[in-house]
Amino acid sequence: MNRRWAHAIVEALRAGGADCFVTSPGARNLPLLAVLADRPDMTILSCLDERAAGYLAVGWMRGHALRGGGPAPAVAVCTSGTAVLNLLPAVAEAREAGLPLVILSADRPPAEHGRGANQTIDQLGPLAPLLAAQRNLPLPAEAAWAGLADLVGQALEEALDAPGPLQLNVPFPEPLLAGAALDDSMPVRATSPRQVWPRTPLPAAELAWWREGPARVARGLVWACDLPRREDRLAARALAEHLDWPLLADAGSGLCRRVAVAARPPLLTQGEALLPELARADFVIQLGKRPVSRSLAAGLAGRPGLVVDEHPGVQDAAGAGWRRWRLSPAAGAASIMSGPPAQADQAWWTRLRRAAAEADLAQARALADPSWSEALVARRLALGLPPDWGFFVGNSLPVRLLDQWRPGLEHDLVLAANRGCSGIDGLLATAQGFQAGLARPVVALLGDLSLLHDLSSLALLAQRQPPLLLVLLNNQGGGIFRLHPASGRLPWSWAPHGLALAPAAAGLGLEARRLENIAQLEEVLADFRAAPRTLVVECVVDGADHGRRTAHARRRPLPAVPADTTRVWLHGFLGHPADWSALRAHLPPARRELAPLLPGHGARPASVPADLAGWVAWLREEMAGRGPLDLVGYSLGGRLALLAALAMPDQVVRLVLLGANPGLESGRERQTRRAGDEAWAERLEREGLAAFLPAWYAQPLFASLRERAPAGWVERRHEGHAASLAAVLRAVSPALQEDLWPRLAELPMPVLWAAGERDERYGGLMRRAAARTARGTFVEVKEAGHAIHLDSPQALAAALMDWWDATGKPPGDM
Repeated sequence: MNRRWAHAIVEALRAGGADCFVTSPGARNLPLLAVLADRPDMTILSCLDERAAGYLAVGWMRGHALRGGGPAPAVAVCTSGTAVLNLLPAVAEAREAGLPLVILSADRPPAEHGRGANQTIDQLGPLAPLLAAQRNLPLPAEAAWAGLADLVGQALEEALDAPGPLQLNVPFPEPLLAGAALDDSMPVRATSPRQVWPRTPLPAAELAWWREGPARVARGLVWACDLPRREDRLAARALAEHLDWPLLADAGSGLCRRVAVAARPPLLTQGEALLPELARADFVIQLGKRPVSRSLAAGLAGRPGLVVDEHPGVQDAAGAGWRRWRLSPAAGAASIMSGPPAQADQAWWTRLRRAAAEADLAQARALADPSWSEALVARRLALGLPPDWGFFVGNSLPVRLLDQWRPGLEHDLVLAANRGCSGIDGLLATAQGFQAGLARPVVALLGDLSLLHDLSSLALLAQRQPPLLLVLLNNQGGGIFRLHPASGRLPWSWAPHGLALAPAAAGLGLEARRLENIAQLEEVLADFRAAPRTLVVECVVDGADHGRRTAHARRRPLPAVPADTTRVWLHGFLGHPADWSALRAHLPPARRELAPLLPGHGARPASVPADLAGWVAWLREEMAGRGPLDLVGYSLGGRLALLAALAMPDQVVRLVLLGANPGLESGRERQTRRAGDEAWAERLEREGLAAFLPAWYAQPLFASLRERAPAGWVERRHEGHAASLAAVLRAVSPALQEDLWPRLAELPMPVLWAAGERDERYGGLMRRAAARTARGTFVEVKEAGHAIHLDSPQALAAALMDWWDATGKPPGDM
């Protein structure tokens, strides 16, 4: 009877949409475990520790939602007694996050309660205040059979409507596994799994209020806060574009994809730094729950606003008194977008963009210091993730690091965090559940105290071996408390522990490393991208460093571009300074211009530096005493200009890069490119330049150049020497260049990334690079190919003049 009863409960939950069951061992829950033991059609996760099991279920729901799978409930199955109480922290998180966590708790029969029997505690009362629904199911009995599926299904509907956690408490008499075998005659409630969260229709009066009031303001702001579902994140972007309002992205939103085009509403990721300008907003739409930054919430509380979130509780942490629509952010955005767009204040856009550029510049300068720090670890992790991989961020300091130091990227982050209660317990278990629900590799960034609170989940990690990179910030405890004005000067409040964390992981058989510099972290990230697996790294950082870097990252005015710059034109491989002549003919002359012949090129080639460091040293020597520089580089010249700008950021005041790749990101790419460049170099030496040139320019990359070849460009290339040019190929191969993608945000100067419309590969690279550059802009030149300056000089000249004009204005006029 127990097994048949358990089977009916499980099937009723399945019919209501439950798709993941997290089990913990026990005796009283044996009927449930027996039913789940052989169910290949369901996700079954096993966890020894009930406290971790609850968070594993929470994480699975977060991952499943971001995968686009909808709000499927997860079920935590536990035995009787204190096992249930260990689930309470996860239930609290689910309550505050609006997640339909189902606690399926086994219990002793009612007759055993109240007489001192073993493991007979109140399993309902402790959880009751945190639950959206609760049912104490009857003992297995034939008389109750017909109503069981309806009882379970109705309770699940209540939890989904809230949304919030549900407890089903199931007493099982002994013998626990005796009785009839399972058969197909047991009733199952015929309900369809929910595909979307319940949405309360928006009253017509509310929509009328919106259209007659907030929709008419000129300075509106969309504020994306904790958005746990993919559809809500897409809706936040769509709403901002529909209204032409700037989009302020909290770390909990995962939004950081920056489009480096001035005609689009700006994406703002550093709210605290921009608060003086944001506080000018006429109206704020907050999508989702509780923001990470309390100071930002307090700063915006004085503005009129609207909160759109489906959580059943009050969402007004700053006491702003904003109007509330209890809808999913996606549903609220859809209601607003059913009407006409608002009228945007373009001048406010400009001021916000300028303020964001000032904040980005300050961060770029603060991060140019390569010393090991918490901020650097957080940024490099965000920069190093493939776009479809997960990023789980712990509470306390890690999520604040992401909120403050999150870089602009060409893609959003599949980011999750436990922002319901904002606690530090159960985070490693949640990260593992997140990975299971997302079904992708995941990087988790946690603090040292968070791990010490959840050490049992290290054992879970060792057992499960998911593709998860666990990055631990060991700042000797309580890094966030160093920043608090009350505790910052009280070392005894920081919870210093003096413990090494990697050995604890290694002791459980996990692959673990202790890292002490950024180069080691980059190596680990590359290794994990190439071979995702279970890997633990402990980053030993100075806990006092974050406050110092934060002080250095305060906004500072953008420097004006000096009037006496020297414009420097750097040609590509096989090129010549005369390659720039057609382009320069369409431009007004600069005060001072220089077009050097790169080493190894020309009729009398200069000696070729042996490596890229030598090439940068050569350029620095050439530029010595020439004052501030406007660098323009194509292909090889562009890569050299980029390296030089990073090496001398105070001298390079503007940077134009045409078809320049910031770097190869994988060992396989570098290996392939190195072999290819060596083959070309050997061919050049073997066949000579005259035979080499037709083969080189037959590559698809130069198709547009072959069609629209300007006069004289081929003849100039015959002036070179094969041996010197082969040495150039070997010395400056992209395979030997540092991967500069993570360092693009360090560039403090305006940077124009340009590509031809027909150059599909480099067009994608240049867009991506512009998004990652603090003051980056992308320009696509119509009908042009890779060598834009040669096949479309007039169109490129027009784009350059527009950009130079915009970046050369006095700072207040931008």
